[in-house]
Amino acid sequence: MYTDQRSNSGQEILSSIGEGRRFSGADWIRDQGLFPSPTYSEYFIHAHLPEEISGSVSPPLSDGDAIPEDILTPKLPSHYSPSQINMASDCGRKYYYEYILGIRHNKPNPFFILGSAADRTIEICLSNRSSDVLPSQIFQEELKKEMGGKDLTPDQKDKIDKQAISLEILLNNYLNLFIDYEPISFQRKMTLRIKGVGPIIFGYSDIIGKRDGKNLIIDIKTSGKQMSQPSPTHRTQMMFYCLSLMKMDKLTEIPDLELHYLVKTREPKINILKVDVRESDLYHLISSIREHHWRIQQGFYPLNRNSVWCSESGCDHYEKCHSDCSMTIENTMDQVIVEETT
Repeated sequence: MYTDQRSNSGQEILSSIGEGRRFSGADWIRDQGLFPSPTYSEYFIHAHLPEEISGSVSPPLSDGDAIPEDILTPKLPSHYSPSQINMASDCGRKYYYEYILGIRHNKPNPFFILGSAADRTIEICLSNRSSDVLPSQIFQEELKKEMGGKDLTPDQKDKIDKQAISLEILLNNYLNLFIDYEPISFQRKMTLRIKGVGPIIFGYSDIIGKRDGKNLIIDIKTSGKQMSQPSPTHRTQMMFYCLSLMKMDKLTEIPDLELHYLVKTREPKINILKVDVRESDLYHLISSIREHHWRIQQGFYPLNRNSVWCSESGCDHYEKCHSDCSMTIENTMDQVIVEETT
């Protein structure tokens, strides 16, 4: 079963991309009445509650041990990326641990291993269409390379072995039935500089191509479920590629954007979704980048315990975060002011 949900809507002509109006993240934060999430170690600079609320940042309010400065030194990122912006929007605390303090566990992830092998297989096959080697054979070779040297658990190896079977079927079908475009480049580095934002923003697009003379950006995703519409994180990623390609190649028309999902369900599916982008969406992307930069400059890393990834299996920092960002019930009650009524 295959689905193709590309729409036939016409392209909008992008006459100009301007700031429109001055964007102020500080005004937004103040209007919303938000404050940075609490970290009760004095070494987590710029991430504590405002002094007028906490009373003091020394001594720490929590019972947790402070992290020595010689172990973790906060450092601002030298560049941004769509994945960074998405992570910070989902949970500022996770972003703080990974990109500011540099805590990376680098555990092997079966999902990423399979996805990387699939991307390489598609690139190799589309770059050399005259080859008689089957996509499944190339995939197995690339999968071995991705797994090489990684300390995988028996459960992780078993998960890879099971999902690899579905991916082989999907890759064969995708490359034989769904290539209605002409690929031009693979893993092209896409860069942007935004006025008022210091660090450069960059990422790598899977495929830049053309279909019927129109510019096309394709991102290949592996998924465990059927998608009815692009996720917000995937939309942000595709909008970044779109704006970057338009600026780098001096395009005036918004290119076609598509997400090609290889769905690893019991009955493997190929799910193609068109990402519709308007001029206002591209302005929203610029605003999001500026807001992200403002948060970094202000040290604003809000905690989000409602994130779908906030679990022991979904976040490598789960235990540390719950240890750092906690209070006794007494300290929690001290933050609450009850006005007396007459």
